[in-house]
Amino acid sequence: MNFLFRSPLFDIDPNDEKDIEENWEQVLEAISISSTSLYQEIVRTAYRNLSPQLKKKVYKYILRGRFRATPFGNFAAVGIGEFSDYPNYNLDLRETSALPSSSNTKKETSSATTSIEYFYLAEECYEKWGRMHFLSYLQEQQHWGLVSLPHTKLLELVKEKLKKHKAITFKEFNGWFEKPEKEFAKEVWGKLLDLGILNSEARVNSSKENWTPSIDLVFNESISIPNSVLITIEDFVQNAGHLFIPSDSPYLDSLKVWFIDKYDDRFPALTLLLKEFEFINSAFLGHSKIRNESESYFDFHLNLASTENVDLKAIIPPKSLEGSIFDLQLVFKLDEQNTILVENTVCNRPFVYFGRFNREKRFFDEEKKIKEAIYQGNSVVYAELRLFETESIGSICHTEQLFEYYITPIKDFSPYAIQLEDIEIGLREDRFILVLKESGKRIIPVVTHPLNGKEISHPLMRLLWELDHANPYRLFTYSYSKYQENKFTPQLNWGEIILQPRKWTVIYSSFNSKDDFNLWAKKNNIPNPILVGYMDRELLLNWNNDVDIEILWAELGKWKKVTLSDPIWIRSTGYRSGKNKPIYPQFVYHHSKPKKEQDIFQFVNSIGRRASDCLYLLFRIPEDECLEFLNYLFCQEVMYVLNKQAIVWYYLVYPSLNDMQVRVRFLNLNQSQKNVLMTLVAKKSDESIFQYEFRDYYPEIKKYGLKDFVKSERIFNLESSFLMNIDGKDSEKALFLDRGQKLELISCLWMTVISRVKLVSPFFEYVKKKIKSSSVSELKNVRNVWASVPTPQDLEVPYLNWMENYTELISSHSYMSTDGKVFPFISNHIHMQINRFFPTERKTMEDLVYYVLYKKLGKAIYSGEKDGD
Repeated sequence: MNFLFRSPLFDIDPNDEKDIEENWEQVLEAISISSTSLYQEIVRTAYRNLSPQLKKKVYKYILRGRFRATPFGNFAAVGIGEFSDYPNYNLDLRETSALPSSSNTKKETSSATTSIEYFYLAEECYEKWGRMHFLSYLQEQQHWGLVSLPHTKLLELVKEKLKKHKAITFKEFNGWFEKPEKEFAKEVWGKLLDLGILNSEARVNSSKENWTPSIDLVFNESISIPNSVLITIEDFVQNAGHLFIPSDSPYLDSLKVWFIDKYDDRFPALTLLLKEFEFINSAFLGHSKIRNESESYFDFHLNLASTENVDLKAIIPPKSLEGSIFDLQLVFKLDEQNTILVENTVCNRPFVYFGRFNREKRFFDEEKKIKEAIYQGNSVVYAELRLFETESIGSICHTEQLFEYYITPIKDFSPYAIQLEDIEIGLREDRFILVLKESGKRIIPVVTHPLNGKEISHPLMRLLWELDHANPYRLFTYSYSKYQENKFTPQLNWGEIILQPRKWTVIYSSFNSKDDFNLWAKKNNIPNPILVGYMDRELLLNWNNDVDIEILWAELGKWKKVTLSDPIWIRSTGYRSGKNKPIYPQFVYHHSKPKKEQDIFQFVNSIGRRASDCLYLLFRIPEDECLEFLNYLFCQEVMYVLNKQAIVWYYLVYPSLNDMQVRVRFLNLNQSQKNVLMTLVAKKSDESIFQYEFRDYYPEIKKYGLKDFVKSERIFNLESSFLMNIDGKDSEKALFLDRGQKLELISCLWMTVISRVKLVSPFFEYVKKKIKSSSVSELKNVRNVWASVPTPQDLEVPYLNWMENYTELISSHSYMSTDGKVFPFISNHIHMQINRFFPTERKTMEDLVYYVLYKKLGKAIYSGEKDGD
């Protein structure tokens, strides 16, 4: 079995000036890549002649190249090793090869005004105050940002042309102008290119030609680890499942709250999200409560303050890994006795350590094995992300394409390119689902590099990154100690494995000076050297050394709080460089299994065309005031206008995070009707203060059918009008009928409908499955509610007339005679009907309606009263 390893490239003694001078050329070469400014200051001076300040800077770089394994220019490299019965502990640090530079992009661009290159319009986001806002890649800043232009006829012309042809050349653009205006055409074209309003992948890539070549080194030689170590690790993986706890995603948790508020169960195209200012600017963040991970998931109380060493294996019972952990990477070092010293664990990010190094065949082949072990879903499309960001991000993300398909924010007509506009997003069972518009297949984004999503400036690509990281797990120690007040954490073991060394949290404000810190370190027996860390920055320092304590004190003053870790691995190592000096490689063990792609959605309720002749108002009110608000809003004056002008309208309610939403849609309006209704609503708002906002309305064509969705809208109108206005008298509003009357009306209505379309027996079986799938507690609750419902009176003539109109209309809907669609269609209408009839008891009364229908249908079948099936 192979593994990835990483090792620092210096075997220099940082405290031996002679050793440094003998290797000065190597130090200079490494610094020349990492810090050109420092290199210019030191290149013409011998190390011994440097000023103390410059020596300190160089010293920190030497520490980095001696002890830190994270790949970084000429300071560390990556290799492939193997587990073996005959381990090799020797590694020649000079035997490395550089990967092809990430600046090697194809030079496909030519003059902006003479090229036959095709250009594409940047994504239009929204219009505000007469200006059109576009999401553009800004060449100079090397990131995505909003650019706005006045809404002009020329810009509108470009938009309309590109709707039809998708792309444009300068020649076509130039043809729109008369001869005297040709220079003006060039000027406008250049401005559109400079602003990124018109762009192309070749133009974006052209900026990479000026990037400084990055250095990524791989070892030509290999090292190995004894098979006994592999056995110990595999035992840990099989039994330490309790140690790995799920971690929340604040980004996705907040986005869910915002998304539900905006789109309910709909599946908008990803690009539709860009029309929402709150999404583009991440204003939705912070709308959810972040759980305390240790309290929520870790069930074992540990006293970490009273001991130096804790063996978790003796305390925590064995358990296999959670099924949703499909990949686990254990990052560790070994001492001379091959004791495993864990430095990191990573769950469900299988390519984070391979990253850009897969441009070398050995690494790519290992990645392919991992990919094939994990990504086995035949009914989904896996696609990696292709990012266009800054130079530093580009060097991290410069990977060889591993998956067949890729998602790109730039227009790309390769058959393997997936455009953002071709992807729909929705929520099902509290999970975001991505679907390809054309095929309807679910799409799974995959990140193949270690980039942090916070570095991504394109809001949709950031979202896709977050979705790939939607199921994070972590070793409990990363969260557990975070929520403890203790400034000391003991060494944590799992049998022979050291999961975490002793750690101390040090706060700058606790000390008056570095001498004060020294006294504290002596009193608490802080080991020397000590690993000083803040986030992912680490330095191995000796606090008894004058230079080191100055650096440590400066780091503490800079970050205000640092972590001190006991570097057990520094005391002994079996690995040696070509010069027979001790080296400290870091190893990455991989455990992968097939990722379960759950089919958790059945119907994609897409968002299509916007209904421009609709007035859609959303009101936010306290839930306990919902009925009173509906009664107030749809008063006699409003109902008179709606009835007189025969306006099709309806309302529905929707629970939100802190309030209830009442959503009202007025359909098929002319401008005069819109003005009248907006005036009425504004008047009602002035009389009784409440919040409302305007929204776009997208008819639910997929749910209710392209041919007959208007019939469903008329059915919603029948329900809303019935509840708000009977004979024009407020006192007779059916909204305020008691439970028994409403329940009798609804159940009789659906018995009539089901009988009319001859579906009594099939619908009975459908309802029976619903009832049988209910839990014992749910059924008990339904029966208790049913027992409390008052006995209804006979239905009055107006109700019977309304039922007949309703039955005629819904029976004529094409879905009522379409196999596979009729029962979901009926369920959707029952669901929305309950929403209107019982705004504050939706779930309870929907369960009860099905229970009553189950009893009535059963009685009709078994007593021979059914009209037909």
